[in-house]
Amino acid sequence: MVTGTTFDSVLRRDELITSALRKITKFSENEALSALQLDAAVRALNLIIRAEDLKGTDQAKNLWALSEAAVFVRVGGYIYGVDQGLKPNIRDMVSVVYRDRAGGDSPLEMTDARTWGRMTDHKDQGDPEKVYFKRDRLLTNQQFLLDRAPTSLGTSSVVIGTDNHSYSCILAHTSAAENRPITGASYPLYWQKGTATPTAWVTATAYTNAELLYYVYKRPLFDFDKPTDNPDVPSGWENYLIYRLAMDLAPEYNVAAEKINVLLRPALVESREILFASARSGAEDFHHKATYY
Repeated sequence: MVTGTTFDSVLRRDELITSALRKITKFSENEALSALQLDAAVRALNLIIRAEDLKGTDQAKNLWALSEAAVFVRVGGYIYGVDQGLKPNIRDMVSVVYRDRAGGDSPLEMTDARTWGRMTDHKDQGDPEKVYFKRDRLLTNQQFLLDRAPTSLGTSSVVIGTDNHSYSCILAHTSAAENRPITGASYPLYWQKGTATPTAWVTATAYTNAELLYYVYKRPLFDFDKPTDNPDVPSGWENYLIYRLAMDLAPEYNVAAEKINVLLRPALVESREILFASARSGAEDFHHKATYY
């Protein structure tokens, strides 16, 4: 599970769980969950997320989270897949920019398969101007195809993060506490986990990036692994997840059928209808995901 500023939900894992338990038990605000309670609730919550993510319905298409990543380009390199650093969990591509060695960004034109097939300059040299994101049923087989490739490259700085991992510079900058990997609040803008041999990070130092493709993409949802993880879903989903979790845990807490049918089930239906207009009885309008992102 990755946490970050791209996610919209404000409630974290344990907050969702305690809120759900308060719907079905006399669980108090200051009461601590037992290990068994927590384990059962985390499993149930992850199953809910997976089930929603895997549904073949229109609403399931809205269950994605945004992430950013970078792929360093190669001299004469026109094709970039997982082996060249492309993320293996891309559900859809949002945008791609070409970043030069000075840190300047140039948006790339994203073409489709038909347009790419009509192009004749696939092997030209120079800075890329167009990119074709070649989709595949297997996410690990997807590729970036560039219309041209650079003939020379700069060098990306590589340092040791405070977690003792190697980090490559993806945006040229002068180092300061706020961009130090990984304790700096803004470090993801400047650094990405790397594999090259690192040197010690030093403050007030000019770090450089090599040429790269910086892209924003939609990815499948992650599980809740840590208490601080959020559900990777838009704000507004909290009530639905709370009531759905409460319903799933109710049998384990011997909740009376009357309470389930009179209180929990109607609240769950209402929270779902708020999210998905098409789920309302007699609804004539349709859910538009831009409303929620």
